Amino acid sequence: MTVTSTTLPYLGPLQGVSFSGDRKNEYIASRAVFPSNLNAATNQYADTGFDHHYAKLQALGKDRSLLPPGAEPPSVHAQVLASVMLQQFQADHTPPTRIVSSAEGGVAICFVNGDKYADVEFLNTGEILSVVSNRRDTPIVWQVEPSSRDFTLAALRISNFFNAPSSGKDAPQWSWRR
Repeated sequence: MTVTSTTLPYLGPLQGVSFSGDRKNEYIASRAVFPSNLNAATNQYADTGFDHHYAKLQALGKDRSLLPPGAEPPSVHAQVLASVMLQQFQADHTPPTRIVSSAEGGVAICFVNGDKYADVEFLNTGEILSVVSNRRDTPIVWQVEPSSRDFTLAALRISNFFNAPSSGKDAPQWSWRR
């Protein structure tokens, strides 16, 4: 019996997403997920610090007051992909600073720490862009494909960016590109 996660209503993380890195099928694949944060006594999920991000992501599609003036609300497709990426950040213990609506139509997962900034933006057109910036040098932007591999690599790149020294000769040179 196969059940797709898109047919089920949810208030928390998107369930049924595989980040296995399956090389044969490098797409986001459904599988059964049994979260470890389920409390057997109350049958409720424990708040892992990401619940408000999932709630904000859901609210962006419904509440026009959360959108920039003249912006389209995020499409369901953009919200689902952002939820999958958010689940990757949760698995990596990399909490974002905020979830916002994109002025171009879509949703962005943003990270800010001092002069360092990064985001992953899911546009309604289906395009996924990511950026890292130290606010001094030219920002580095790259396209992310909607695959387990690319989501994992984007999350790793953002995590490494924030964990690297912020200045000086030891600062990483972000020369690799897709």
